[in-house]
Amino acid sequence: MINTDATDYRYAYKAELKEFKLPDEIAQRCIRLSQDIGLTFAGIDLMITPNNQVFCLEVNPSPAFSYYEAHTKQPIAQSVACYLAYGN
Repeated sequence: MINTDATDYRYAYKAELKEFKLPDEIAQRCIRLSQDIGLTFAGIDLMITPNNQVFCLEVNPSPAFSYYEAHTKQPIAQSVACYLAYGN
């Protein structure tokens, strides 16, 4: 999750990145979306409004996940490597 007042966090003076667990329904919709467009791996940019409306901004077939991993300490690269090596 990225909290910022900027329109685009990449140009923000201040942006806070932290781990965020999507509600199961939204996570399943993201998985279905990736599958429906033929992607095994994707970066899906979501915007969640203060009243919990969810908007999909982009589905990226080659996301730059290292930026998010560096700021949140989530083991994204390890998860990708395990998937590639073992298929799950």
